[in-house]
Amino acid sequence: MSTYRSNIFLYSSLVVISILLSFWVLNIWTYDFTIPFYYVGDSMQVAGWVKTIIDFGWYLTNSNAGMPFGQEMYDYAGSDMFNFFLIKAMSWFTDKFGLIMNLFFLLGFPLCACAAAFVTRYLKLSYMSAFVTGILFTMLPFHFFRNATHMFLGFYWTIPFIVLMIYWSSTIERPSRKMYIWSIILSLIISSSGVYYAFFGCFLLVSIGIIAIIKRRSIKLSLYPFVITLVIAVGCLINLSPNFTYSLTHGKNIETSHKFYGEAEAYGLKITQLVLPVNDHRIDKLAELKSKYNLNFPISYGSAHTALGIVGTIGFIILLFSLLSPMKEDLINKMGKINILSLLLSTIGGIGAIISFVVPEIRGYDRIGLFIAFVSFIGFFSLLERMKVKSTAARSIVFLIVLVIGMLDQTTNSFAVNYKVQDEYKSDQKFVQNIESSVPQNSMIFQLPYVAYPESPRVEKMADYALSKGYLHSNSLRWSYGAMRGRYGDQWQKLVSQKPMPEMVNHLIYAGFQGIYIDRFGYKDNGEKIESELQNILHVTPIISDDQRLTYFDFGSYEKTLNIPHNELEKLKNKAMYLVNDTWSNGFYGLEKDLTHNWRWSSSEGDLFLTNPAPSAKQLTISLGLSTGYPNKSKVFLTGLINESFEVNNQTAFFNKSITLPPGMHQIHFSTNAKRLDGSDPRELFFNVVDWKITEN
Repeated sequence: MSTYRSNIFLYSSLVVISILLSFWVLNIWTYDFTIPFYYVGDSMQVAGWVKTIIDFGWYLTNSNAGMPFGQEMYDYAGSDMFNFFLIKAMSWFTDKFGLIMNLFFLLGFPLCACAAAFVTRYLKLSYMSAFVTGILFTMLPFHFFRNATHMFLGFYWTIPFIVLMIYWSSTIERPSRKMYIWSIILSLIISSSGVYYAFFGCFLLVSIGIIAIIKRRSIKLSLYPFVITLVIAVGCLINLSPNFTYSLTHGKNIETSHKFYGEAEAYGLKITQLVLPVNDHRIDKLAELKSKYNLNFPISYGSAHTALGIVGTIGFIILLFSLLSPMKEDLINKMGKINILSLLLSTIGGIGAIISFVVPEIRGYDRIGLFIAFVSFIGFFSLLERMKVKSTAARSIVFLIVLVIGMLDQTTNSFAVNYKVQDEYKSDQKFVQNIESSVPQNSMIFQLPYVAYPESPRVEKMADYALSKGYLHSNSLRWSYGAMRGRYGDQWQKLVSQKPMPEMVNHLIYAGFQGIYIDRFGYKDNGEKIESELQNILHVTPIISDDQRLTYFDFGSYEKTLNIPHNELEKLKNKAMYLVNDTWSNGFYGLEKDLTHNWRWSSSEGDLFLTNPAPSAKQLTISLGLSTGYPNKSKVFLTGLINESFEVNNQTAFFNKSITLPPGMHQIHFSTNAKRLDGSDPRELFFNVVDWKITEN
């Protein structure tokens, strides 16, 4: 068979078999592909991006979410333009976000398999090695664990090409023009396919480049990896340019850049997790072993799903020992260098932990396990091919056994898709359609409980991004959930949701909202209290989802009873849309409360920032109580927007102050001559601000 026909047979076989195997492992033979395989947590965020591309052409802005000011994703930096363009292309053929998510996820299986096989063949390994490597690489536990929840992380077909360019860096002193052209094209795609794989690739390229300089004693003969690193870096900057531009124009959003350098340890790689069996292994004894390890040893979040499987583990060990071999440098030794550099970067307490002090945004170092997996497969099959087997039939049987054992070892029944997702999806879809048919087009719906977007912890039984359901299932409604945390739209929603129910309802009506959507899972009492309050105010029969989880209360009938003149409604709307926001910092501690009062302690000094988003000044009345920890009189000084001093002691004294607040942000600085409160509290407590309230005149 000619090389051309052999290649056609190899890649067509990989496409067909990888898809069939993915169907088998996921058990999706009878699943409705218009419904996303995964419908909870981060997969809901991905679904929102996909539907935003369908509705508005790109994922950065959405005027049907985050209302009343809309959703903007500029503060949520990412380097995934290539992936988004693929989704955009899919949206030309279908408007079903679930179908696009599922097809994108499944596309990753043949792409990863073919990419791995292509590089394996380029490295002069046999067709059988290339085929088995492709299948095992695409069927890694990581692929199924990330699924559509972290869909772009599971789309890791670029990794074999990164490894190929690292290999070129260590073997070729003067790359040809053609090699440079292909490397630049690949580098731009890599830079647009996720910042993590690009970052790992740059680290490995630079490291191999430094080794090449030392070995060749020439910078000129070792420029290739540094040029490619520069191209990848520039590509990432191009991807991130909309984010940088927005930040320069609107100011940095400190609430979305909240990564902490210690997270590099929490999400670091553990060698034990590489070599131990996958969770829920098909063999009970191995499943028990892994379960016992997980229960008794601290694990990082993603590291539990970086298992290499038995084939990858053997290859991993081969690569480690290859570095100790006195033999001449060969393919196994070169893969061994990539392997050890990956470990040094990613392992808990490794180089990545040091880098995180400078770049805390890169924290998921366990994800480099894919690089380790690929080079480990290359190491395994390189050694296997050195064991000469004369009979083609015997050779084929050996590779078939490796494939079957490796495939069964890497995958488990727990990877199967949960068909109950379809019932939840259909219940939500019907519920939103019922709302849609009961209100005018383009109506705004306020969603409770308030949850900041993106990346918020679970609220009672409600997982993060669950409130995305409203937008996902509607075509003509606008929803409150999805305003970017740290921006005014998010602050507005938070302030409104904290108002007493009668005041909140009126405020929402003035702002143009048609009703309230409630996810009962977000409340300890399953929403009973809030629904009772709404029922007493609105006197309407709510729409309830078939699964009894979601409810909707319409404002229509109640709004008519308010009988607000049109000219007065415009004034009320203007007032409702521009709420004063207060931010306590630089010495003030978090808000505390009981059944009757709320308060916040401060150190000897603290700052209050008041922001007026309106285009004109606001007349306000500020109410607050002040106290210290002692009966002796002390003074609390206010400077800045207010310049006054108050004499207080441990008996709270209440004050009212009328002020004019111009547009923009303004500071009130608090300080005191009181003594620090004695006691076991580790905080520095000097004075207390009680029952703070702003009333707009």
